[in-house]
Amino acid sequence: MELKDYQNGVLDKLDYYLEKLADNMEEAEDFVAFQKMKGKEARLTDYAKDTWEALVQERRIDLLKDKSGHLVPAPYVTRFDGLDRPIPNVCLKVPTGGGKTLLGVAAIERLQTDLFTQQTGMVLWIVPSDAIYKQTWKQLANREHPYRQMLERASGGRVKMLEKNDAFTKRDIDDNLCVMLLMLQSSARQSKETLRMFRDSGRFTTFFPIEDDSTANKALLNSIRNLDCNDLSDYGWQEGIAPGSVSVKQSLGNVLRMVRPVIIVDEGHKAYSETARETLCGFNPKFILELSATPNTNCHRQCKTDPLTTI
Repeated sequence: MELKDYQNGVLDKLDYYLEKLADNMEEAEDFVAFQKMKGKEARLTDYAKDTWEALVQERRIDLLKDKSGHLVPAPYVTRFDGLDRPIPNVCLKVPTGGGKTLLGVAAIERLQTDLFTQQTGMVLWIVPSDAIYKQTWKQLANREHPYRQMLERASGGRVKMLEKNDAFTKRDIDDNLCVMLLMLQSSARQSKETLRMFRDSGRFTTFFPIEDDSTANKALLNSIRNLDCNDLSDYGWQEGIAPGSVSVKQSLGNVLRMVRPVIIVDEGHKAYSETARETLCGFNPKFILELSATPNTNCHRQCKTDPLTTI
């Protein structure tokens, strides 16, 4: 499939960013590993912000008008996941009808190959409406469609398409590139107990220890501390529940936190509610990519949330 000039231009910028990001990420991770070898704790530096600032110095970042009308480099907006790790996050500005889905799958191919050097894992693709959901699903689920074929290349021919209510296993994630489509409203978490994806489910047992193995559940929670847990206090000792027992919820939300998806946000300018933003970052993503014709570059002046950084 032949890309248009402006699409190639966007992807060229993304390629350069990912090249610099990969170097900084490796350096940051190596430092943490070295400190652990010495018996010391070290926090991962914000390598994503460092990468962006380096690109600003190289004058590779587009200029935006500030409040005074002066042109300034687009600021980097720092995001952290539920374990306080930096989340690289950028927005690709794509005109209406300019092929947002095409650039999204092209970006996935580059992220898998150039940044994470893997063919498997999870992509969480978030859309704002039922119409876009149906259109995107039709394109990505069709093995003959050029967009799906790009995903096939990124995964070595092992793509598994998923919807929110589909069951899948740890082996599915380990052996495939799983792409789950999700409506934005489903991820805009209003209540832990009212949204189905945060409820206990029997569909994801392979990701979790058995419920009554408190030691294994505690170990899992210690390694991923933002997992939701069941409240066992109501059961009491009469049910054989020992004080201090822990049972991690076997929910889709917890699975996402464990597998650390790449998140693609279609029409990202619609994802600026504080609830939606906290939810997405709380999934512990490895990368967040927005696709938007109108990036919300003035959001920090209009509300309490910030835009993602724009390429």
